[in-house]
Amino acid sequence: MRLVLALILLAAADVTAAEPSPPTGKGCITLVGDVMLGRGIGREIVRQGQSPWVELARDPRLASTWVGNLEGVVAPPPASPCPRRDGLCLDIEPAALKWLSSTPFRALGLANNHAGVDRGREGLNSTCQALQALGLVAVTEDDGPALLQVDGHEWALVAVNLAGRPGDELRAALERARLQVGLAGARTPLVALLPHWGREGDPRPRPEQEDLARLFAAWGAAVIAGSHAHVVQPTSCEDGAAVFFGLGNHIFDQTRGRAAEALAVTCCPGAGRLECTSVATSRTLASAVPRAGAAGPACSVPLAVPDRRWLSHPHASELVFVQPFPTAGEGMFFSLRRHWSAFDRENALRPYVFRVAEKDGATRIVDIWRGTALARPLIAARLIDVGGRTLLCAIHRADSFLAPQPSTPKRVHIIYHWTGFGFAGVDDDAALSMCQDL
Repeated sequence: MRLVLALILLAAADVTAAEPSPPTGKGCITLVGDVMLGRGIGREIVRQGQSPWVELARDPRLASTWVGNLEGVVAPPPASPCPRRDGLCLDIEPAALKWLSSTPFRALGLANNHAGVDRGREGLNSTCQALQALGLVAVTEDDGPALLQVDGHEWALVAVNLAGRPGDELRAALERARLQVGLAGARTPLVALLPHWGREGDPRPRPEQEDLARLFAAWGAAVIAGSHAHVVQPTSCEDGAAVFFGLGNHIFDQTRGRAAEALAVTCCPGAGRLECTSVATSRTLASAVPRAGAAGPACSVPLAVPDRRWLSHPHASELVFVQPFPTAGEGMFFSLRRHWSAFDRENALRPYVFRVAEKDGATRIVDIWRGTALARPLIAARLIDVGGRTLLCAIHRADSFLAPQPSTPKRVHIIYHWTGFGFAGVDDDAALSMCQDL
């Protein structure tokens, strides 16, 4: 994967390391790693009859809103034997799960190799329903971005499982996350990406994790908080995002060596920046209770406030990607939406350009171009700046409208320019190279 991002991440040089300090201001969240409430952990919590987070929740270095990665499934009744070939179903004790409602947890990611795998779609749906019944947000791959209101600040959460997936599933997961991160960034600069990635037990991020972290930052993620390795991995404060490659086991029944260690990362929005600090946590074989330790690594990254005028569109909830398009005119936006068309007889992704016009205190939406399609079936598209020119980078399926093959794994990148009424293809090697990197 080529990632020549010097032309894209102009703010990268403005990223600095920061000294750890307690969270200040409003809108702070704390991100933790793997949370497993099955097996011996669940039984211990039920036996003790109290939350294992009582002490940690009082730590002044942590925020009052937590987000974690939930490993396991609330099995739908009646629970059958584990259908996994390896027998490693992490069924969650419902009586243990209920303690989450009395903790600072507000959202839990379910994009991992257990929540959506152990008992299939039925198990994932059962887990989502159980979390929602407790007033918690279930962050799934299909429904992102998930939105959290924290002290008047809006956080957008995107979860993606990249662990152990075959090539077609991996590609589809990244294509889905690309659109979700872009849509999230059009709403708020506070975009947290929760990737489940890496190799279990490896304290170092793999090269593909480093490449993907740069890619996620280019898409618009402000903080990247990884899980799955079950050990703490390094932190990177480069390329415009605070990257915590692996947060380790927050609460899990793995306690040998580094598997007993974790990070709790607290991120707070400030004046044009996101300040992230961390606290080391650990647990022992004798107790399910995670305990706080010394301060860990920290990052400070710049934030840019998005143009949110597009949210006044009466069908804003139907848009799956949005970008300001100022070079096309004041109040202009490029977007993608999904709808059926007689042109190709598919419910497919379509480009859409509109203008938000404001006059005498009234807001009016003006449709500029409602394109049926571009040159081929569309997977994703975004505007890029190349030498002062705004061009459209589009990722297409490699089939055609005349001979459709929706399941084809092949992709084609094409560059377009805005004509004033639609997009036309253009040959630009520099733009194509940048488009392929994104």
